[in-house]
Amino acid sequence: MFRRIFSPAILAITLTILLAGGVGLAAVMSSSNYTLTQLAATGNSHTAASVSYQANLTSGYPALGTTGSSSYQLDLGFWTGSDSSGDGQIYFPIVYKNPTPTPPPIVEFYSEDFNDGSSWPTGKWNDCDPSHSSGQYWVELTDDSSCWPPADSDANRAYGEFQVDAYQSGDSGKRGNAAYGLFINGAGGDYNYLFRIWPNNSCSSGGDWELLRTHGGSTSTVAQGDCNTAIKRGYGSDYTNTLKITHKGNVISVYVNGTLLRSYTDSAPLTGTATGIYLKSTDTPILIKYDNFKVYRYP
Repeated sequence: MFRRIFSPAILAITLTILLAGGVGLAAVMSSSNYTLTQLAATGNSHTAASVSYQANLTSGYPALGTTGSSSYQLDLGFWTGSDSSGDGQIYFPIVYKNPTPTPPPIVEFYSEDFNDGSSWPTGKWNDCDPSHSSGQYWVELTDDSSCWPPADSDANRAYGEFQVDAYQSGDSGKRGNAAYGLFINGAGGDYNYLFRIWPNNSCSSGGDWELLRTHGGSTSTVAQGDCNTAIKRGYGSDYTNTLKITHKGNVISVYVNGTLLRSYTDSAPLTGTATGIYLKSTDTPILIKYDNFKVYRYP
């Protein structure tokens, strides 16, 4: 029989358990990081199992009743099994001396899947020709140039997580060496962070990536990597890359397909709010297809 008694006191505990009809399996907890998860009791012999450690309890503790010949004064877990046979298990929680709080989840701020069109720009300007097609946002470049289609203004914000799926079309005549990505913290074209990848360059596997910072019209590369295998090489939807750039405080981080590539700390972070996508061609015409542009805000 078991009963619970609650006490708000902070306790230094030395716990000795005598299992009636059981064999105890125990471990001594570290004084800095408590990791014991269970004490198992099985069998038919009377064997004492002792666990000694100190733990601070700020809430109550359950005090067990009498089992066999011993009275349980303190216990941190609970018993499962048969009282009549003494067989069963006593489970202990994981107790951390200095727990790390679980951060609150991020919140979806904006989402565009392009299934029903959108207010994103369409129609050719200069060498850039964006359009809605097949539930995606297609952007074609006809010459050696770059294109920066902005997202709908509802997506604009300075801080958060920004994400898009993209791949290079394998259509004939559109397999040029291309970069694509997304930008954040835009302000008039002279300020932004740009995250871009080169998935089909000269690497034998993977692709190159860059994080660029433009301030007052001057652009610098603040982080980069060569032939990273997290980047999918190839043409067509089977080689879709999910790109993400996050801005929290003064830290900007870039990811591809769930893999963190780098975190950059900016001593003077940009605070513009415009965001959108990017592509660049260095030789023949290219077609990049985008989908699932999403923005998340921090609580």
